[in-house]
Amino acid sequence: MIDVVMPQLGESVTEGTIASWRKAIGDPIAADEPLCDVSTDKVAFEVPSPGAGILSEILAEENHVVAVGSVIARISASGDAATAPAARSAAEPRPEEARPSDARPRPSPLARRLARENAVDLAALAGSGARGRVRGEDVRRAIAVSVPASPAEAARTEAPVPDGDTVVPFSAARRQIAAHMVQSVHTSPHGYIAFEVDYGAVEQARSAVRERFRAEQGFGLTYLPFVLHAVAKALRAFPNINSRIDGDALVLRRPINLGIAVDLDHQGLVVPVIRNADGLNVTGLARAVADLASRARGNRLTAADLTDGTFTVTNPGPAGTYVSVPIINQPQTAILATDGVARRPAVARLADGSEVMTIRSLGVVGLSMDHRAFDGAYAAAFLAAVRQRLELTDWSAELSDGGTHQARR
Repeated sequence: MIDVVMPQLGESVTEGTIASWRKAIGDPIAADEPLCDVSTDKVAFEVPSPGAGILSEILAEENHVVAVGSVIARISASGDAATAPAARSAAEPRPEEARPSDARPRPSPLARRLARENAVDLAALAGSGARGRVRGEDVRRAIAVSVPASPAEAARTEAPVPDGDTVVPFSAARRQIAAHMVQSVHTSPHGYIAFEVDYGAVEQARSAVRERFRAEQGFGLTYLPFVLHAVAKALRAFPNINSRIDGDALVLRRPINLGIAVDLDHQGLVVPVIRNADGLNVTGLARAVADLASRARGNRLTAADLTDGTFTVTNPGPAGTYVSVPIINQPQTAILATDGVARRPAVARLADGSEVMTIRSLGVVGLSMDHRAFDGAYAAAFLAAVRQRLELTDWSAELSDGGTHQARR
């Protein structure tokens, strides 16, 4: 028997809605054939079958909200087709419900993950699921109870809404983002480090290829792909930052998969992932960013686009920001923000040692870090490496048409 589970829909998404089933109970299905459609407020995608066989059980009906990691269907081997069960009536108990047992069922996958990340004792929780099973919501409630209320929360009362005020309920996406942000701040002791970067070399490279790049690629060359390139290379040299925490251990991720925060017209955000970003040059990274941003805003991302990020970059710079302090995208251990680049006065040292005032293209890059994973000195060294690459790289070698790094003699 093969379990079909609700896939991970992105680091900030913990549940999805079954939009429709492509197969009925008793239907044969091939491996990787679309089985059902799942949606969130901003992303819709197909869930493929993890194996070939007969669809024997559907455990989540259409329009039901299901936690990530929950079993939504079961597939029996093709040879078991004759014994595949017919559709159960609503009143018929499932085998696990009919089996008498004093043992409480194992907590849901979501509950186990949240408990592990937040040091919650599952044995101490009263489960709200079938036969006392601990669900993700039970763990979330325990986390909320363990966080002391802020003065503002303590003083808040259920006062009537004054005339003229408008109550705007959170959308499902906003609720998910809010829960993820609260969880991140509660889980990770955030530290912050920022460096000012001279983007002169980047600006020179952009100016040299601006018109040709737009004509060939169909979009403009921004600062972001240069930052991503510098980050990917620096992560290889500072592996503790390309990581996640598992209990009292740091898991160093082998791939460098960069999540890119994409704003959805101020209606939330998603973080699609550029996989193996360290294998792409600036042109390849620019293409990847343009593709993911376009599909995100067109509601065409897939589940694969939103999973397995190892480090996140957020880019509020186009809005003209000076310093941004982002919240870590769990379960990662750091996130980098790139702020606006502007022409500002700076002091330059000449070859003879004298100093002069000059005008430079300057911008701030900042790193929010999980202080459990590494110390400030390590984070500062990483950020210094990012700055050095942005300021000293020969960018002409990274702007080839191929998109990937070319072998050099």
